[in-house]
Amino acid sequence: MEKNKPSLGLISSSFGLAWFGFTLLTSMNTTYYIYFLTDVVKFTPAAMGALLSAVRMIGLISSLLVGVLIEKTNFRWGRYRSWLLIAVPGASLFYALMFTNPDLSPSLKILYLGFIYVMMQNFLNLLNAASMSFISMITQTPNGRVLLSSRRAQFMSVGRIIFSIISMPLILFFNGGEGAKSFGYFAITALFGVICIGAHFIFFRLTEPYDKPKVKGDASGPTMSIKDMADQLTKNPPLLLLILSNSAMMTAFMVMSALAAYYFVYVVKNIAMITTYMTMISITQLIGSMATPRICKKCDKRTVYILGLLLVAGGHFLAWMFAKTAWVFIIINGIAYFGYAISTSTIGALYSDTCDYAEWKTGKSARGLIMSMSGIPPNIGIFLSSLILSLGLTAIGFQAGMDSTPSLVSGFNTLINLVPAGLMLLGALAVLFYSLTNTRVQQIQQECAERGQAPVQIAK
Repeated sequence: MEKNKPSLGLISSSFGLAWFGFTLLTSMNTTYYIYFLTDVVKFTPAAMGALLSAVRMIGLISSLLVGVLIEKTNFRWGRYRSWLLIAVPGASLFYALMFTNPDLSPSLKILYLGFIYVMMQNFLNLLNAASMSFISMITQTPNGRVLLSSRRAQFMSVGRIIFSIISMPLILFFNGGEGAKSFGYFAITALFGVICIGAHFIFFRLTEPYDKPKVKGDASGPTMSIKDMADQLTKNPPLLLLILSNSAMMTAFMVMSALAAYYFVYVVKNIAMITTYMTMISITQLIGSMATPRICKKCDKRTVYILGLLLVAGGHFLAWMFAKTAWVFIIINGIAYFGYAISTSTIGALYSDTCDYAEWKTGKSARGLIMSMSGIPPNIGIFLSSLILSLGLTAIGFQAGMDSTPSLVSGFNTLINLVPAGLMLLGALAVLFYSLTNTRVQQIQQECAERGQAPVQIAK
């Protein structure tokens, strides 16, 4: 019953808490995994790039399929909640195993780590698709969706702050003061996995009123064929533009995140300073995510999203030109990532609006399927960033353990600043053609309500 549903404030906080655990866990991949492969496992940049390109392509394909899988299931704990119980433990287990370095031949080690990575991605895609579906299920109002999306971004920012402060000190502690050993990375990832499981279980309990299992034999509502499901995507230009923009944004962020360890080892020559850097950008992202709901009350969320990307692009360009010291680099990027926060705080609400557009356009609704598409940009970002980093590190002549040279420093400056700046600019340009303003979404919702469209079932 409606009265048994938690308040929007409570449910949004539990949603954010789940993403807090998610952020602690996934930050190990975006921040340290490429460095782990080259400096701990001792893969060459070419071998690292080949491995990650192959497995991340599989992850990209997986992200296209998980929405269909979720929509065709009806487990006892609800269509979406049930997957939280499956995906979170699975992702946590394989995340920890990613940071192991068994005594195997190079070819067997590649196969081992490749299998682990593919399994991790499959569970992570299921988790992302199931979790993001709740934004459009819990509330239909623009402000409610912005609240959920921004609360997600706020807790993710808190997660990044805590990760920034504790990750490297704990890695060094478990490794006895050395950064290039596997055990420290494994131990802290396992710890973050336990936290992620606990946070998602709280969200699982609170969302029971929103996701009830369908009664067996219930045939209410129109069914949706595979063709109908394809129409939900191909006849949805705003969704396709948003995926393009979000993919560019995620690629830029992952390039920057993955290069941070290299930058502070080979340019700054002080790996411990990465804690200051990550803490600074995480704090500004927290401030940005907290400010977003107020900003969106005065400006259309599409406009806020674009301005955020432009701020990040401008900051990276200024850092490329003027950041000759570590502190200038840290301060400029810290300010710029205020913009990244307000963009990520609106992205969930923008995806939810494309659900309304698809229902209006096709006469049928499959919110879980469309929200699962939000898992595509991170996978595209992971895939493209591995290609960019492999080609970029090879182009600047990088070799693990080498001494810094002026050309190496210049190369890292270009990779960590100019490349993300261009990608963020591309993301902003794509959304200029995104037509779903707040006013247009309200018109679409009104027209759908007047039609009296019923929720659909996915055809078995």
